[in-house]
Amino acid sequence: IMETNLRKLVEDINNSSSGGDNNKLPQEALVFCSVAPRPVHLQRLGIADIFLDTPAYNAHTLGCDTLFAGVPMISLLRPETLITEHRIGGEGEREEGYARYQKNNNEEQVEDGTERQEQQGMESDESQTLSTKISALITIEDADNPRHPLFVATDKLASRVGASLLRAAGLEEFIAQDLRQYQRLMIKAAIEKEGWLTKHQQHLIQTRYMNPLFDTKRWTENLEVALKYLVARHENDNGMGKDVDILVEDD
Repeated sequence: IMETNLRKLVEDINNSSSGGDNNKLPQEALVFCSVAPRPVHLQRLGIADIFLDTPAYNAHTLGCDTLFAGVPMISLLRPETLITEHRIGGEGEREEGYARYQKNNNEEQVEDGTERQEQQGMESDESQTLSTKISALITIEDADNPRHPLFVATDKLASRVGASLLRAAGLEEFIAQDLRQYQRLMIKAAIEKEGWLTKHQQHLIQTRYMNPLFDTKRWTENLEVALKYLVARHENDNGMGKDVDILVEDD
């Protein structure tokens, strides 16, 4: 079913794409794999350049596997202020909150664009062409507007896992605050594959057993600290009837 739906999506995008065959995604670009033993699964994941996390329900085990294989992941995590206004605000408040967020985001884009032009100059013609093709294939519309039916608030646990994994792996740069930034990261991964993307791929491989995400020894030691705290709290009968968050500081 998933393969059928994705191929139908590509067909719809191609049918609505302007600019002729140059802006169309060939069906053979979609490759679906069968179930494989774990070593083969991890080796196969390493062939990919980038992993695109689904916003509403993030990758969990697969996200860990992908990062372990040295493949960066792009994940969406909206600002808490926008999520809160979407959840409790009326339509007017949501529109006002979105307009304020969009204004701030646009100002950041201008600053970021100016810095990039000063540091790197204009993109090559080839990069601009590729950027145009990708933009033509991906239409975001107003999906970052809280009133839009495609708006994903990322306020549930399942939609926040990806960002947590990226932070633990030292790849906060791949956490997008909105779908437009998500798209820009996709395009950047494509046009700066040999530089920017390769640098982060190497970072994942070189720090595989040192970053918090895969440092099992550190994780178990911190868990033991938390469990000892719970036991001591129980023995002292210190407010055991109340909910408590346990924060273990990493030494």
